[in-house]
Amino acid sequence: MEYMIIGLLIFAMLLLLLSFFRKDKLNEIEEQVDQLSLTLMHETYQLKKKMKILEEELLINEQEIPKPISPIKVENENEFEYILAQVKKGLALDQIAKESGLPTEEVRLLAEQAKRQSNDYDK
Repeated sequence: MEYMIIGLLIFAMLLLLLSFFRKDKLNEIEEQVDQLSLTLMHETYQLKKKMKILEEELLINEQEIPKPISPIKVENENEFEYILAQVKKGLALDQIAKESGLPTEEVRLLAEQAKRQSNDYDK
């Protein structure tokens, strides 16, 4: 019986010594959680920074208001009526531009202006 108690005490001491040299899994898990927290915080910071940049770009774009198209002043009222008549005939804007000697873009703007004026009179 004495041998058994001495044997159990020796076995307990060996287990105690072995527990000091064994790796602590809890410390490893704590380190992994800490690393994950740091990574998450860093990613959150980067996302917030990108969001701020995007919001600033949106604010800048909202502040840029397009200029309204000002009506083109035709020096000769007959020229305006001629372009309007040609548009009503269904001629292409390029062809009207060649015949009138005006740039195509100006003919297009005059045609749009004429359509707007005719829509205003219809109302």
